[in-house]
Amino acid sequence: DGVITRLPWVLPCDLPDIRAREQEYVAAEISAFLLAWLVSLDCPLLNRPSVQCLSGPGWRSQKWVSKARELGIPTRAVHQSISLRARPAVVETEPQDAITLTVVGNNVIGTGNAVLKRYASRLAAAANVQLLSVRFDSAARDGILLGASLWPDLNDPDVGEAIWDHFRDPATRK
Repeated sequence: DGVITRLPWVLPCDLPDIRAREQEYVAAEISAFLLAWLVSLDCPLLNRPSVQCLSGPGWRSQKWVSKARELGIPTRAVHQSISLRARPAVVETEPQDAITLTVVGNNVIGTGNAVLKRYASRLAAAANVQLLSVRFDSAARDGILLGASLWPDLNDPDVGEAIWDHFRDPATRK
């Protein structure tokens, strides 16, 4: 009924049966083939591939936060540093009340304030994707965006059902 691409691209390490010196080339060729094939499909596809990623836009966390800020969605700052010296990794802990909302087509799955659901929908629309999980630090109206991912948890039965409904919707098939 439809396709969900859960693979960002084919990596050389995905091809252990290919000679080591040819893995990078073969991975690039397979990725290009999959991109062309996915673009040519005539069925619903969550999410359409891009040249950066077979699962949609290849945005890093900084881009998701930047796009959210452009849309007026409250975010926490993203810090990135580069050092030539080895340093202990700083691990940020996620707030205990953090929630995930999952956009599937026109639906938002999860228990969160209606404002947060609108934020998640706007972010998905801005990224031109129909499948997106969005993390907030709380379910409250003033929740702050923590991040977004093109790979939501498909083990969540509500998400699975929403995907099934999305693929079966006649409007999606057009």
